[in-house]
Amino acid sequence: MPTTTARRARFWSAFLVLVIAAAVRLPTLTWRSLDFDEGASLHYSSLPYRDLAVHFSDLSIDRHPLLFYLLLKGWRQVADEADFALRLPAAASGMLTVALVYQIGRRRLGEATARLAALLTALNPLLIAQNQDVRMYAPAVLFATLAVWALLDVLDRPTPRLGPRLAVFALALTAAGYTHLIAATLYPAVGLMLAWELCRQRRGPSRRGPSRRAIVGGIAALGLSALAYAPYLFNILRQGRAGSGGAELSDWARMGLGAIRTLLDFQSAFNVPGNMTMLVGLLIAILVAGTVRGGRVGVPFALWFVTVLGLTLFVAVRIDFFQTKVFALSVAPLSLVAALACRGRARAVKWRDALPALALVGLTSYGLLFQWRPGQQREDFRTAAQFVEARVTPQDTVIVHLSWASYVFGHYATYPFAHPFPNNVDAATPIADLVDPYLDSEVVWLVQAGVGLKDPGGDPDRVVQRWFNERYPLITAVYPSGVDVRGYATRYRYPALPASATPLGASYSNGLIVAGHRLPEPELPTRDVWLHPPSTWAPVTLFLSVAEPLTSDVRISLLLEDETGGVWGGQIDRNADVRAFYPPVEWIPGEIVRWDFDLNTNPEIPPGEYKVVLRVVETDSDAALTLSDGRDWLILDRVRFIQ
Repeated sequence: MPTTTARRARFWSAFLVLVIAAAVRLPTLTWRSLDFDEGASLHYSSLPYRDLAVHFSDLSIDRHPLLFYLLLKGWRQVADEADFALRLPAAASGMLTVALVYQIGRRRLGEATARLAALLTALNPLLIAQNQDVRMYAPAVLFATLAVWALLDVLDRPTPRLGPRLAVFALALTAAGYTHLIAATLYPAVGLMLAWELCRQRRGPSRRGPSRRAIVGGIAALGLSALAYAPYLFNILRQGRAGSGGAELSDWARMGLGAIRTLLDFQSAFNVPGNMTMLVGLLIAILVAGTVRGGRVGVPFALWFVTVLGLTLFVAVRIDFFQTKVFALSVAPLSLVAALACRGRARAVKWRDALPALALVGLTSYGLLFQWRPGQQREDFRTAAQFVEARVTPQDTVIVHLSWASYVFGHYATYPFAHPFPNNVDAATPIADLVDPYLDSEVVWLVQAGVGLKDPGGDPDRVVQRWFNERYPLITAVYPSGVDVRGYATRYRYPALPASATPLGASYSNGLIVAGHRLPEPELPTRDVWLHPPSTWAPVTLFLSVAEPLTSDVRISLLLEDETGGVWGGQIDRNADVRAFYPPVEWIPGEIVRWDFDLNTNPEIPPGEYKVVLRVVETDSDAALTLSDGRDWLILDRVRFIQ
């Protein structure tokens, strides 16, 4: 029997692994914006309970099973709508998965091996990414791991009362399948694990092996769970797409290598010569060493991993669609096999035997360095919504395209917006009719995400964007990760200075008048991270007029200057600005013309206040125009930059 000190040491070492699991999940839970897929979760979980229950397995609402949406709907009714609250169940699922992997390993592999397996699970970058996602992958992994734990508990503790534990196994397995289709790969995996145990039992009863009664009970529970899952599986087989038909060997190779990179080198860009050869070799070494060193005990875990990974890969090849998320269901068995490869069931560890697992620990830790970098964002709707909020006025209209993007954009937007276009847009779509109600706006802000998709919907030819490009000046364009935000001046000619502008009334010698200006963001950060790193853009809107028709075109120059005249930023020239639609030489005296600029700043700009200085040059002579007092410069306003 272990001493009290030994039990305490085991408890605190296991607890430390859980603390590590929480530390790599919770503090960065809101680092990423909710993305396109998470927006779908918000949409479906907003449907009435009745709709979700009636269409639970018929695929009429979503191709994914609906259990996750039911669970998320219930959670949203007791928690708030903040990103942290929405993602907390996924993070909790991840931490519980780590605890279950530890329990599975402790039961069959020994204390030290269990801790190593739990640590590998806790630090796996692919699993961490799904544990910070409002999608069904984290709970699917949890239910699948719970099912395996419950089955092994039945097999390893053959007590007279098997019913409650068999019920937990069957319910967890069914819940996994009804959470995500790929979790159904656990059915054949569990079947093979039970077949292995039955073969062992038939060779002769073992004092440590499971009883025939426990194995038969597990098979019966597996069958009942399969019956409960059959309606959804039948609908998938009946309505699911056939995919590309006969897959080529190259398809298997391409997706197989992608799966290995996803599991061993997720997002870390471990691009060294021969890296894929090393990754394939590492996986083979882990499987062989784990199976050999684990002996009869290691075979079920290898079967679990190979079956789930192989069938997941088969589905990906069959439908010709590779998605990294689905391979998260292979992480738990891989961690157990890798821990076995390192330690086996022995107390002593030989460095030679530990090399494969140590290499996996190294890759895992290296991958974490890349987990929370700006380039790893998917669709950054949060930044897009914040950008539009800083620029939009009551006279503007915000249009979101595709309509699917409206679900997650609406999670962040605190202002009204429209989504008039269908999800499938082509040359036959009546764009003019759909946008006509919004063309009285001063600016239309077009927020696009997912337009490059072709299936199930999209606007791959950018029909909507081209329609606006052909008709209205572009005032700005920014590109948060996966999102495209453009402002179009649908009203750029005014009979009078807009009330939102700051009046100036400065006249130049050629008759040009700076009637006013607008500074949408008078305070900005010195550096940008999400929109156009590392530089910040300072927006400036000019409202110009002419006292008489211009005889020569003019060129505008806007600079950010400090008090000594040092230049820290200048305008970005755009070919599609107002000049392309209404050149200054065509302006009519008395009307006001809007002209928008972005000033690109030096990323090393010190915090402080900077002048926005305007200069105007006559294009033909390249001569600077002067004001009535002889100056060739005009300070429009000041912008404050903060650290």
